[in-house]
Amino acid sequence: LFTDTCPHNEAFWKGIFGTYLETKLGLFHLLHRIMDTLDSKCELYWTCVVRLRDSIYTYFPEDEAGSLKALQAGPFSKTGDKLSDNEIRDLRHSKRWKQHYSDFLRKLILPGVTQRHRLTLWIEEFKNRSDQTGKPVFMRNTEKVATEQLKKVHHASDLPGMNMYQEILPGPR
Repeated sequence: LFTDTCPHNEAFWKGIFGTYLETKLGLFHLLHRIMDTLDSKCELYWTCVVRLRDSIYTYFPEDEAGSLKALQAGPFSKTGDKLSDNEIRDLRHSKRWKQHYSDFLRKLILPGVTQRHRLTLWIEEFKNRSDQTGKPVFMRNTEKVATEQLKKVHHASDLPGMNMYQEILPGPR
């Protein structure tokens, strides 16, 4: 059972569904607990968010390769524009990536130990960073919330052998 309250209320859910039930923290909830504390008006916001996501998950290599190939070849663009590596990097650091591409790529959630390590490095990298105007990307409670999530990231790992995805065949475009 993927829930926003994991690991709390685990006994409650096991009481309803049985002790064989395994509860997991939803990836969305884990990330948004931290992202909601970042300053979205800071110029570093998207760089910080992309690095945060990279701390928790990566994309399946074949999915990422396919999307890179398509972005570089141009079929995703209405005008047939082919994107360079730098343009793809800039796209990943924008809201448009999340809206148009990320949801169609399978996510490979990293093991808890790796998440904890990378999240610790992320906190250290961004906790004192400010943009050119002096606006910090971390707000007052970001470091505290992110540090609290270090204790819970292992609850967001995928279950071995569990297929979390359904293939969506491509349309005519």
